[in-house]
Amino acid sequence: MHKKYYYIKILLLTLGCIYANVAFTARVDTVVIAASNMVVQHKAIVIVPTTTTAPVPAVYLLHGYSGNYRNWFDKVAQLQYWADMFQMLIVCPDGNYSSWYLNSPIDTTSKYEDYIVKDVVTYIDKHYLTVNEKQARAITGLSMGGHGAFYIGSKFPQLFGAYGSMSGGLNLLPFSNSFDIIKLLGRDTTQQGYYQQYSFLQRAATYHFDTTQAIIFDCGSSDFFFQHNEAVHQLLTQRKIAHTYTAQPGKHNWDYWNKAVAQQLLFFFQYFKSNRHHK
Repeated sequence: MHKKYYYIKILLLTLGCIYANVAFTARVDTVVIAASNMVVQHKAIVIVPTTTTAPVPAVYLLHGYSGNYRNWFDKVAQLQYWADMFQMLIVCPDGNYSSWYLNSPIDTTSKYEDYIVKDVVTYIDKHYLTVNEKQARAITGLSMGGHGAFYIGSKFPQLFGAYGSMSGGLNLLPFSNSFDIIKLLGRDTTQQGYYQQYSFLQRAATYHFDTTQAIIFDCGSSDFFFQHNEAVHQLLTQRKIAHTYTAQPGKHNWDYWNKAVAQQLLFFFQYFKSNRHHK
């Protein structure tokens, strides 16, 4: 897998050279999307490629703990470049400060799984020229958003043909006293049933995966979530669930995610192309 990603990085560098002198003008919209199951509304950034009039696939980028809808756009200067070059809509929704993109069984006012699945995706397909099919829709994110993308992507294969994670907090159980997880799922010693249901690593042990979905995830070897990503990789391998996993040098920071998101967007571009939704 490292060899595969070596060639992906070479391709990215080559594409960067080819397009270095091309002006990309992807439109950046800021929209407001109301929640149907919560008394809230959140902003989202939508990056719209401008070099086509045909419907395009969509990638949803979820932010991390303590972040907001602007994080990806503010921290990754090349998002417009990737949207235009890969001819994909890039959607950056808001998952609140610490929702972990779950419908919390404890804090029943926090229903961010519903928000992403029922409200954000519906809004985007209604207001933008997208290919409204699972094979043209992917979801990924960093840290908390990586867990959210894995949890939602695997749970809703009818919506997402592909899903990914960057430095994802894929095992919530050891962190029950951190990142406000206790507010959502309770204490690990008394509410382990909730962790079995909502924490991706625990779910993955027995979950019935849709094997038609494409899965990609990565983590930096100096990241505090690294061993948990390794555990997910080993579990998926043991269960013979096809996936692309990369362990590479890096920490839990934007230097790492700037590189990782380019790799993942290329992966999704190739996935969309293989399903004939990108020509």
